[in-house]
Amino acid sequence: MKLAICIPTHNGRKSQLRELLDSIAQQQFEKGRVEICISDNASTDGSAEMVTAYAKRTDVPIHYFRFSKDMGVRNFINAIGLAKAEYCWLMGSDDAMMPGSLQAVLMALDEYENIGGCTVNKLNFDVTLSKLAGPDHEIVLPENPLQPQVFGKKGDAISELGMTFLFMSAHVFRRDLWNEAFLRNGIDKISSMNYFAHSFLVAQVAAGQAGWLWIPDFLVVQRLGNSSAREELRKRELAYALQSTNDAMAFFLEVAGQDIPSYRELLRKLYVIYWNPLQLLRYKLQQSCSFADDIKMLGYCSRSFWRIRLFWPTALPLLLMPSYLARLVGALQAWAPRPPGKSNPARQEWGAYVTARTLIFLGVERGAKQEIGRAVQDSRATAYRFFETNRRRAIEEESLPHGSTLTE
Repeated sequence: MKLAICIPTHNGRKSQLRELLDSIAQQQFEKGRVEICISDNASTDGSAEMVTAYAKRTDVPIHYFRFSKDMGVRNFINAIGLAKAEYCWLMGSDDAMMPGSLQAVLMALDEYENIGGCTVNKLNFDVTLSKLAGPDHEIVLPENPLQPQVFGKKGDAISELGMTFLFMSAHVFRRDLWNEAFLRNGIDKISSMNYFAHSFLVAQVAAGQAGWLWIPDFLVVQRLGNSSAREELRKRELAYALQSTNDAMAFFLEVAGQDIPSYRELLRKLYVIYWNPLQLLRYKLQQSCSFADDIKMLGYCSRSFWRIRLFWPTALPLLLMPSYLARLVGALQAWAPRPPGKSNPARQEWGAYVTARTLIFLGVERGAKQEIGRAVQDSRATAYRFFETNRRRAIEEESLPHGSTLTE
């Protein structure tokens, strides 16, 4: 076996797990090189019966284990433990593969025999996989994001790809190096990483000396709006941002160690994604945001991002604005009368150009957005057709509830 698809799942994911299995089963690849390993965190939604039935009609080996109680992070550790293959691809049970993904990864692993693993590009869809939300922000991606590249120097993969490790399903890694990292750190330390325990181990493998490959093709689909962390925090964006940023900083510091430039670059990216002025405004406009939250944000951002030059002119002024005042200004703007007539297209185009150049100058963007957008369009129609076909097949087999089909 060359590659194991390792899937930790939990209660309520039966239908989404079925869609993931369909996206794997419909791939074109050499049989006997791929296995599927599913670790179930005590689900009671019929996942066990679905997987058992699915295993009987596919020639891809499926290894399934169900815990009798919630085991927390031990569930994804067990998913890797079920594998026998040389490499593992850890997949969230609510995500999916794009057509051609397995063939592309297997070819890459054959070509680059001694690498520790690889990271693939991804597309983001809504929770129903019926609407494309877009690619990742270009600052999350490495420089020259549409070119395959190998990061051979220790630490380069963390500096360039560190933000991608926050997403589970985009990484393939050598199983022996993962096991070494697990034994080196221990379950207690790994569990302390909260939401990004898996990210910590994958990043440890990527930070090693074996080399790490970036594959620019869109091979994975992430299902947005389905985060267990957000559900636990009752969809309070501010609480989620605080917790996730704090956890990410903890494992970034652990992996980067004393490599201050790499760590500072990761902090800058965290700021741009979670704490840029537009995000801060979103947090402050929420009715649940209180004066205590204002103080918490000001203190947290000042302590976390004071070394980031971009923070001082862009975020600090907004942090000093009380949330009730931000909501008042927003309400007045919504009620303000608008001038008649259409806006000048040339002025809009000029404004967009100036904004884009300013963001590039400030380091918020790299100027690759248009090229990434064209690559997305090439994959968009393929993704819709692929998931539509799989959805119809599942409905016919009555393994998924009937519902609306995917539309472009």
